[in-house]
Amino acid sequence: SDAPDDHVALQALKDKPDFAAKYGITPDMVEPFEVVPIISIEGYGDASAVFMCEKLGIKSFNDKAKLAQAKDETYLKGFTIE
Repeated sequence: SDAPDDHVALQALKDKPDFAAKYGITPDMVEPFEVVPIISIEGYGDASAVFMCEKLGIKSFNDKAKLAQAKDETYLKGFTIE
């Protein structure tokens, strides 16, 4: 996946059961799911959202500035034809 926001949200639902329960989401609704490789980006791999979140140290969807940077970079690289 190339969407850092989606990756962080999925991880939050997996890592914080109390947070997920607040929205009526049970572990069986999120546990079986992993990042789906959609676009392979040279230097970023086929999971650019994971790559960028790790690179920038994004741990939460409250890291809004870093998430915006990650999204801008992955989308720019993913949609630029060379």
